[in-house]
Amino acid sequence: MVADVDTLDHLYLRVISPLVGALVVIVVVTCGLSLLDVTLALTLGGIMLATLLVMPPLFYRAGKPAGESMTQLRGQYRQQLTAWLQGQAELMVFNASDRYRAQMEKTELSWQDAQRRQAELTALSQAVMLLIGGIAVVAMLWLASDGVGGNSQPGALIALFVFCALAAFEALAPVTGAFQHLGQVMASARRISQITDQQPEVTFVEDEASPPAQVALTLREVTFRYPQQPSPALENISLQIAAGEHIAILGRTGCGKSTLLQLLTRAWDPSQGEILLNNQPLSGLSEATLRQAMSVVPQRVHLFSATLRDNLLLAAPEADDAHLSATLEKVGLEKTAARWWS
Repeated sequence: MVADVDTLDHLYLRVISPLVGALVVIVVVTCGLSLLDVTLALTLGGIMLATLLVMPPLFYRAGKPAGESMTQLRGQYRQQLTAWLQGQAELMVFNASDRYRAQMEKTELSWQDAQRRQAELTALSQAVMLLIGGIAVVAMLWLASDGVGGNSQPGALIALFVFCALAAFEALAPVTGAFQHLGQVMASARRISQITDQQPEVTFVEDEASPPAQVALTLREVTFRYPQQPSPALENISLQIAAGEHIAILGRTGCGKSTLLQLLTRAWDPSQGEILLNNQPLSGLSEATLRQAMSVVPQRVHLFSATLRDNLLLAAPEADDAHLSATLEKVGLEKTAARWWS
């Protein structure tokens, strides 16, 4: 996602900016040279304008497949790399590390191939621009040889038109390469739009009921299946936990323990059955009420680059130091915190 947002910067830096700059150069060069010779100025301006109108769309169409492939493969590779780094334990347990690594290498090679195709296209666009620039210079020499502005012996004026043509096409050079990036920009914009346009899987009510002092939990024939998965992650799970009761749910990796926690915190809703909190369905609780009544400590706890106090205040912004110290004592971290503070 961060890379997609960065790619959108290409729209302004590599597409709009070169295009606007090229238009300004065409107008300034044509108007300036027309003071000396209208025919030569319009000829050079016409060549530049035709180049600006024809080359960018041509190379945009040629570079669009490679640009879209680069964006998709970049996101796919980074997702695979993140999953590979975070899932080392599971991959080693199921002896799937080499197979997953081979899949990553296949994606990486495809990504590099898309980059190679776009680099070749960039080189081709630069070569074509040099060719057109050379043609424009030859045209200026040929037309100016008969005279410039009625002067049969133009002398230095010929060099002026030639160097103006060279400088103008230097300014036009980034335009063809700029539109090659437009395919990446459009692909990144679609990926971001797909995320921003998504509807939440779970919606909460707006009720601002006070959190209960004690919580009893009930699961009644709960079944859950992840989207586009044929087999259910949980099937016909029933459970009763009274207020103040402590239980441990044990099971092998992949049996559904994490899925159960996601259902209890309403990251997902059950496909079938219901979950009750104090005999009230979770769907009838507001998000604030549910979060105050239930919290989860994951196996891998993320700490932000800040003080311990700042991290604790994320869960309770209004808590004072006494409350934070009591919380650390409850979880057995008061001695560790004392060493940090000392």
